[in-house]
Amino acid sequence: MDIKKRLGNNLKKLVAARKTSLERFAYENDISKGYIYDVANGKANVSITMLEKLAKGLKVKARDLIS
Repeated sequence: MDIKKRLGNNLKKLVAARKTSLERFAYENDISKGYIYDVANGKANVSITMLEKLAKGLKVKARDLIS
């Protein structure tokens, strides 16, 4: 599976496990709503800095988002 799709799938699963929405997660972590949806759908090329920001927001390690 493409790494962007894997990241998107893992992001959606982890956000859902926290019983919140992608929109709410984006708001709480100061990330654009449109960008978070692009990441979740495997359409965005995510920088290492953003990967770290996503991981911190989800309280996981960055590798958990791409493995």
